[in-house]
Amino acid sequence: MSDDTDRPAHEPSEDADAPRVNPHAQTVRTLSDAMLRTAALPVGGTVLIAAAIGFAVAGVPGIAAAVTAGVVTTGASLFTMGLMRVTAPMAPSMAMGAVLGGFFVKMFVLLLTMSALSGVDAVHSGTLAATFGVMVLVWAAAQLVAFRRTRTPTVIPDS
Repeated sequence: MSDDTDRPAHEPSEDADAPRVNPHAQTVRTLSDAMLRTAALPVGGTVLIAAAIGFAVAGVPGIAAAVTAGVVTTGASLFTMGLMRVTAPMAPSMAMGAVLGGFFVKMFVLLLTMSALSGVDAVHSGTLAATFGVMVLVWAAAQLVAFRRTRTPTVIPDS
């Protein structure tokens, strides 16, 4: 008989000193990396297209608005992915609380940023709003595509 069948089920194995890998954390980190890779090209292309359209509509303030909206929405999405990585090792209930709190903080910062930029003459408000809306949709679509492609399990047994 082998050693594995002779050992009672409640005894730890010889690898008990090895660090236990959290499958939930691995999955969340993999998803975060996939989201960033999937979004890079569409986000960059969207900012360039929005800047060209903004220039055609409003000149330099249109370019400033498109680039500003691109930077702000990219920062918000990177914040989300960073929060995913930080909360990955936490218990799912704690991670959900942190993510919900992070969502409220992110929305508040985005609201303040957009409000502060609404009266600035160097930034065309229509281009800013349109680019902001399109960028949010592009980031969301890219994150959805990444989720579907990585085949991320939503229930991980033994975690």
